[in-house]
Formats: sequence, structure tokens, C-alpha cells
Amino acid sequence: MVTRAANHDDDIALAQACLNQEPSAVQALRDTYHVNLRSVLLRRGATFTEAEDLLWDLWGDLLAGKNGGEPLLTRYHGRCSIKVWLITVATHRLVDLKRRARFQGELRSGVGDDEEEEAATPFDKLPGPANTSPDKELAGLLHRAVHDAIKGATPEERVMLRLVYIENLSQREVAQMWGWHESKISRFLTGALSGIEERALSTIRKADPSLEFTLADLLDLCDGTMELLLQGAVPPSSQSKKPGRKG
Repeated sequence: MVTRAANHDDDIALAQACLNQEPSAVQALRDTYHVNLRSVLLRRGATFTEAEDLLWDLWGDLLAGKNGGEPLLTRYHGRCSIKVWLITVATHRLVDLKRRARFQGELRSGVGDDEEEEAATPFDKLPGPANTSPDKELAGLLHRAVHDAIKGATPEERVMLRLVYIENLSQREVAQMWGWHESKISRFLTGALSGIEERALSTIRKADPSLEFTLADLLDLCDGTMELLLQGAVPPSSQSKKPGRKG
């Protein structure tokens, strides 16, 4: 049974309908997310064939558990959107595939042609990962990277990002508050976002060089982390004050 969480009722209903084997729901899930998931995997280094194979395996596992286990979709509890959950699961599987391929290459690089088949056979018989749920270690790394990157922004950057992306002020309105030209606000915001992306990706590359993401990918996977942090970007003592005017 899929449990209920606020703001994702439609996704929960879709997941439950799929688990009930309703053909229209299963088709809707694939039609809605297959192309998007494939694009995500391609951006993260998968070949077209790898992406398609991973996704068709994923669609099967969502509704039919492996070795008599529960369907993978029962692990979706509505704590994030089903899109973000699927991206996380697919990314986890791609990382496993790439690590396996890299390890297999390292094993084979140490043997001659006559030994290659013999050396590869035991490895190929190894079972896949037992846990097919989203990788908690990976999710933790992504959240920490985005969190630290945003915290590393200047107070002024966080305030301005919050005003534009959370409070939905236009850049023209922010320019009037700061006493800046609108083009300067645009450049400032672009620089702030670039800094967040650079810091976040640097953290991820240091932890695992095999992972390839963009800031948009990270925010999708973190499902609102940036929004939550920016909501708290203005200290309580300054929330009622306007930003200082600068030339």
C-alpha cells in the first residue's frame, strides 16, 4: 500500500492504480516519464542502449518484484514527487551499472586473451544489488552538496534568490529595491546560481568522480532543497527590512 503525504496525492493515486494493475495507469506512467528518464540517463553518461535497457527493466520491476519480492513501486511513499523518485531510482541503477562495468574492465585488464573468458564468467554470475530502492548514500550526498553550496552563498545572494524564486518578485522590482539597473540584477543572479552549481558539483566530484550532474538535475533529485533553504535565507531580524540600496 502506498502511504499518503501532502502535495503528492495525484502521484500516490497513480502509483496505487499501477499496483492495482490498472492498464491505463501503467500506460500513463510510462508515457509520462519514459522519455524524460531516458534524457536524464543520457545526460549522465548512459548510451542510448544502456538507458533503454535500464528503463525497461525498471518498468518491469516497479510492478513485479524480483524473486517473489514486493513490487518496487510499493517503496514509493509520496515523500517527494514520483518523477523525482523515478529519477533517483534510475540514477542509482546507472551508477551501479557504470561501477560494475569499470570494475569488470579492471578485472579483465589483468588477464590475457586465453584467460579472459574464464576470468569474466564468475564475475558475470555475481548477483545484482539486493537493494533496488533509491540509494540513501547517493541521496544524502546530493542533498549535502546542494545544502552546503547554498549556505556558501553570500547573505545578499541568498536574499535576492529568495525574493525572485520564492517570493516571485520580478527582476525589475528587485532592481528598484536595490537601486540597481535590471541588467545588473540579472548578472548578479546568474553569478549566484553559477556559484551554487560550481560548489555543489565540486563536492559531488570529490566524493564520486563517476557522477555527472547539472544544477537542474540536483534540484530535481533534491525535490525542493533549494526552495527550503532559501525560505530560511533571511535572518529573522532582517525579514522586515528592505535590502540596502547600492549603486
